[in-house]
Amino acid sequence: MDLPDEIIQEAEEASGKLIPEKSRNRYEKELTAFNEWRAKRVGEMVLNETVVLAYVSGLSKVFKASSLWTKFSMLKKALIVNGNVDISRFGKVIAFMKAQNVNYVPKKSKILSVEDTRQFILEASDDFLLCKVVLIFGLYGACRRDELLKLIVDDIEDHEKYALVKLQDTKTHTSRSFIIPDANGSLNPYEIYKKYAKLRPLDVGTRRFFLGYRKGKCVAQPAGMHTIGGVPRKVAEFLGLDHPEKYTGHCLRRSGASMVAESAGNLLPVKQIGGWKSSRVAEGYIEASVKSKMAVAAMIPLAVPSDIHSTPNGAVASSSTAGLMISGNSNCTIEVHMCKHNDCS
Repeated sequence: MDLPDEIIQEAEEASGKLIPEKSRNRYEKELTAFNEWRAKRVGEMVLNETVVLAYVSGLSKVFKASSLWTKFSMLKKALIVNGNVDISRFGKVIAFMKAQNVNYVPKKSKILSVEDTRQFILEASDDFLLCKVVLIFGLYGACRRDELLKLIVDDIEDHEKYALVKLQDTKTHTSRSFIIPDANGSLNPYEIYKKYAKLRPLDVGTRRFFLGYRKGKCVAQPAGMHTIGGVPRKVAEFLGLDHPEKYTGHCLRRSGASMVAESAGNLLPVKQIGGWKSSRVAEGYIEASVKSKMAVAAMIPLAVPSDIHSTPNGAVASSSTAGLMISGNSNCTIEVHMCKHNDCS
């Protein structure tokens, strides 16, 4: 059956939208690399499970598991769009890919603690004002550096006692929001935000909120990706923390989520701050929480009070004269005879 040209054109346009526009070149690069390898090794017309398995096996010898999955994901979508072939249906290929995750430990950015953050904000001079504001926004919103980079002044609502920040352009294409709170005491996040906001020139030719900061003034040039992403490292260097290079641009998001997990101990607040719909990532932060681990440890009753001991039949008795505690028994009758003499029977 021949389809009208306009139907074919609409379908092709819709298929093209399956690949993100900003990373289209990367998808096309992966597809080109695969096609060139295929043409050289087996012929450009051959595409089956064996061919794909051999290709990803070769990639696995060069790339780590995380990079391998990224390449496979891009190739899969590119083949669906351009060749109408779904390689995720190749069972051996998927089994091979999953096997690459065994014993693989991904490198993650180190995180800043609440104590680290407080110390930096309180002790660093206003030469670090931009770093302080980026740090505050990044932690309260568990922000990616790209989200902070794209933040514009219109995304921030000043309510005098707090600021409401709305992230419009996120990695998952879903907006989320968070609060920069007013607080009494030596550290007031809202006041630090206000100090920086008042320094922004009114006639600057950009709506981006974070501008470069030099000699106590905001400059007309927006803060770049490396400036924003380098804030955690600057904080670590100021505090003298070990391996400051491991405090990467992802540190702010991980640190904010970790602080919430440590305080809350349950999934909902962690999912809320990170904007995660799935519980899998949030569960990782809960599992890593020291507070959560302590709660689990408390459920294993190896350490009992010194004035409590177990009797051979499973009853637990207290040696204190304040009372008697008996447990582990049911359907039994207990008779207690009170006697002040040693010859009582």
